[in-house]
Amino acid sequence: MNHAIEWEELGRERIASYDVFGVSESRARSPRTGQVMSFNVVEMADCVQVVPVTETGEVVMVRQYRHGAAMPSLEFPAGRMEAGESPVQAAARELLEETGFTAEAIALMQTVRPDPAILTNRIHLLAASACVHACEPTQDEGEAVHVVIVSPDEVDQLIRDGAIHHSVTISAWYFYSRFPELRP
Repeated sequence: MNHAIEWEELGRERIASYDVFGVSESRARSPRTGQVMSFNVVEMADCVQVVPVTETGEVVMVRQYRHGAAMPSLEFPAGRMEAGESPVQAAARELLEETGFTAEAIALMQTVRPDPAILTNRIHLLAASACVHACEPTQDEGEAVHVVIVSPDEVDQLIRDGAIHHSVTISAWYFYSRFPELRP
C-alpha cells in the first residue's frame, strides 16, 4: 500500500473574485498515478465563531437570515477576521458588534476547516466567559441579527431537534460542552 498522500501542487491561478471569496484553479500531480489534474478551490478569509456564556451561565446566540440556505439560522456570533487580528481579538469584536456583549475572558478552543475539499479557510472556535451586555449591537449594513439567550440544556435540545443546523455552531458547541479545560 502506497502511503504517499501529498499532491505536488504545480500552480494556482485565480479565475474569479467576489466580495467575500475567490475561486482558483489548482494544478497538481497525483502521488499515486503521476497524472496532473485541475481542481477548483474557494479561497476565503479565516473566520471566528465564539460561544459566549454570561455570568449566570446563559448562552448568547444570534438568529439571522442566511442567504445560502434561504432561511434563518440560530448560531453563535461569528465573522471574518480582519487583517492583523488574532482570533481572540476578532471574537471580541464580533461578539460586541453582533450582540452588544463583552467578555471577561476569551480563549481559543480549536481551529477547524469547514470543508477542506474545496475551501481554503479555517474557522477558529472560541469560548467567552462572564459575558455582560455593554451596549447596543453595531451590525454591518448587510446584517439583521437578533440576540437569543438560551440555557446550555436548550442548546443541546435545539441541536437534537434540528433547530440549530449550522455545522460550525455544532462544532463549537461540541468543543465547549465536551472539553471544559479549553474554556477561559
